[in-house]
Amino acid sequence: MIRRITGKSLGRFFAEEVAGPLGADYHIGTGPECDSRVSLMIQSSPYVQPGGKSLISDRAYFNPFVSPQTSGTIAWRRAELGGSNGHGNARSVALVQSVLSCGGKVGNVRRLSEKGCERVLEEQANNVDLSFGIRIRWGMGYAINSPMLRSIFGEHLAGRRVACWGGSGGSFVVNDLDARMSVAFVMNKHVEAGGWDHRSVDVIKAAYSCLAVAK
Repeated sequence: MIRRITGKSLGRFFAEEVAGPLGADYHIGTGPECDSRVSLMIQSSPYVQPGGKSLISDRAYFNPFVSPQTSGTIAWRRAELGGSNGHGNARSVALVQSVLSCGGKVGNVRRLSEKGCERVLEEQANNVDLSFGIRIRWGMGYAINSPMLRSIFGEHLAGRRVACWGGSGGSFVVNDLDARMSVAFVMNKHVEAGGWDHRSVDVIKAAYSCLAVAK
C-alpha cells in the first residue's frame, strides 16, 4: 500500500516520514553504512520445535523458521520486512513508539492525531490466541490491558490505557497513554523463554516503580 500510494519502499518511507523527523536511530532494513553498528543475535537457548498440535502456531513460527543467526546475514539486513527486521536500540524503539503514548506528537513533530492514537485501544479480539495459546485481549496491532497483562506486570497497569507487545528473543515495549510514557527493552542475547521473559518484565516494573515515586 505504501509503495503504491507514495512510490517509496517501506524502509524509505519510514526513514523519511517517521524516524528522520523524530531523530530516531531506527531502520527498517539497513544499508552498508550500518553494518559496523549491528549487534549480532546470540542464541542462548534451544530452538523451539514444531508442536504438531496447532496448525496455526506451526505455520506462524516455521513457515519458514528464522533462527537468531539468520538475522545477522547481509540478505536479512538489506531486506525491508516491516514485521520482523527493524533495527534499533531501546532508546530509538521508545522514541518511535512514544508517538502513540504521547497522543501523536513528540516535541514539535506530529505524526498521528489524538483520536488516531486512541483507536489502538479499540478491542478487536479477546480470547485464546491461536498462535500463542494464551488468552490475549487485542486492540489494533497491540495487546491491550487485560487480566493476563496484570498477572505479569502486577498492579502497575491497573486501570491504565496501555498498548504493548514484544518480539523474538525477549524484546518488549509498553506504551502508556495515561502516563504518556513508552518503555522499551531490546537485547542481542536471544532467549526462547517459553513464556514471558523476566528481563523485560523487570525493566518495565522498575520504570513504573520510578513513576510512582515521582508522584
